[in-house]
Amino acid sequence: MVNLGQASAILYGTAAPGNTNILWAKTSTADPNTWTILGFYQYLSGAWQLIAASERSTTAPNNTHKVWLDSNFTPPIIKTYNGSSWQEINKLRSVTKVSNFTLSVNENNAFVNVNADEDIIINIVDPGIDEFACTISRLGDGEVIIIPESGVSLNGINNALSIVDKWRSVIIRKLSANEFLVEGNI
Repeated sequence: MVNLGQASAILYGTAAPGNTNILWAKTSTADPNTWTILGFYQYLSGAWQLIAASERSTTAPNNTHKVWLDSNFTPPIIKTYNGSSWQEINKLRSVTKVSNFTLSVNENNAFVNVNADEDIIINIVDPGIDEFACTISRLGDGEVIIIPESGVSLNGINNALSIVDKWRSVIIRKLSANEFLVEGNI
């Protein structure tokens, strides 16, 4: 699968960008009203290389290992398959949780608002993708407790962490298999 991770950094243009830590969407013109996306490129081994697995169409490709340019929209929306459905990338999503839950691939690139009067437990397991990050915000009076499942490490330890105050947030970012960094108001 072409894993774009947190593809929040896609630069569009006719010339390769200087920032090599992003994806480049090569366009036919510099004008977003008239351009066509010619392909997606990533910087590997000292050069920009085409991500060969992309398809532009009005219907989802059968091959879920491709990047889909959904041309039902102008400009086309960039989507990847998350294991159960095609999901738009570059779109910040927001979900609200009011009870205990386990972090999953559905929370990738999302703002998770925890809003409950009682304590809420978030179980951290490896979501099974290489790149993962989300923001967890405590909106209610209940404490938000982040607990690693067996074998999962948060900030190099296997202990629970919590968001200490209402109206505070943390970022949870996957570093490697079963290893996460939690940063923010803990």
